[in-house]
Amino acid sequence: MKIKLTLLLAAMSLSFNTYSCGSYPVVYVKYKDGVNIGLFITPNDMKNSPNWDVSGNDEPPIGVVQSKKIAIDFVKKKHQEFDDVRIKNIKLNMADCTNGISGWYYLYTINPVIDGNELWGKGNWIAVLMDGSVIEPREYQAK
Repeated sequence: MKIKLTLLLAAMSLSFNTYSCGSYPVVYVKYKDGVNIGLFITPNDMKNSPNWDVSGNDEPPIGVVQSKKIAIDFVKKKHQEFDDVRIKNIKLNMADCTNGISGWYYLYTINPVIDGNELWGKGNWIAVLMDGSVIEPREYQAK
């Protein structure tokens, strides 16, 4: 059952969410005031991440439960002003870099909680690569 769920998630990801990496964000938002927030995954980020053959019968190198713990622990450590972190969405995506380096990652949409209030906003993402490293969004200038 666990393998079937993983393969279903991967197949959905393949059909809807194959992103490039490098100088373009894998996800982004543009605010009315001209600020751009994006999450960039570079070939350098991917070079140490283990490969995962989605067509095989193996689980990803890092499962959902482990990647969720990595994401939440990272956010709570970095942003100690948050009382909690709520996950709103998890996607298993492939970053396909132009130089032939590619790899899978989990993309989390999160909402921080402060004083019992869930804070909604755009750009609340975090990526967990298959080697357990974490990528955060950043401001950037649109080209």
